[in-house]
Amino acid sequence: MLAKVFFAFLLGIQSGAVVNKNFIPTSDAIDVAEKVARGEGYSLADRTKFFFDLLLDKSGKPLFPGYVTVGFYWNSETVSAISISESTGQVLDMNQCVLFDYPSLRTFGQNVRRGTGLPPLSIDELGKKIGCDSIRRLSAPRKTP
Repeated sequence: MLAKVFFAFLLGIQSGAVVNKNFIPTSDAIDVAEKVARGEGYSLADRTKFFFDLLLDKSGKPLFPGYVTVGFYWNSETVSAISISESTGQVLDMNQCVLFDYPSLRTFGQNVRRGTGLPPLSIDELGKKIGCDSIRRLSAPRKTP
């Protein structure tokens, strides 16, 4: 088995295969979603008021290819679908055309980009990629819920 993995690795190197996305564990995606929720002013102290759920399509694949998406629910109402780029680590709400660029999220994005070797996309590039005419960048967390 180890020989097969090593052989596949060598073939990938020889063929010039480039991996442009990073595996983001569900636990990391939930941590990012919690940082977004806190940044948006939600108190996560009372676990009976909120939950997070990994969003997948009917076949069990990511809702948006290339992104890990986590639903954030407050009192059983959808607040947002937080999508994390597997290539750049940028955190978006694609439905609301929002880029979450909070300081608490920047290290996560840097770590993803270190793994992929890709730079972050510009606001215009993100807009084209996700189908938004304009994207609102949130750089400072809200102070109140």
